[in-house]
Amino acid sequence: YIMELTFTQAAKGVNKEIVVNINDSCERCHGKGHEPGTKSQRCHYCNGTGMETINTGPFVMRSTCRRCGGRGSIITTPCLVCRGTGQTKQKKTVMVPVPAGVEDGQTVRMPVGKKEIFIT
Repeated sequence: YIMELTFTQAAKGVNKEIVVNINDSCERCHGKGHEPGTKSQRCHYCNGTGMETINTGPFVMRSTCRRCGGRGSIITTPCLVCRGTGQTKQKKTVMVPVPAGVEDGQTVRMPVGKKEIFIT
């Protein structure tokens, strides 16, 4: 994100509030991907391992399970808000402390939820 400052704000320092859009854990399902009150089922294709084994004659190949995508479980009732992804776009308000004497182009790293953003 790029933040605009006046000369006085940059010289004296300021706490500036910005609004950011980030992907964060779904508030309805808490990032699990299934509707509250329901459970995900163990994938029967890979037996819950997340890996499938393919026998081709004398060779054995292991790869990520095509059915569950390596998760080991299948969501039978996906969350209505995030559609089973466990992530939603959310607007968050962040208070950015700008130190006195900051120079043009300096970057600050800020934690927002479980993510980090960079503000120039």
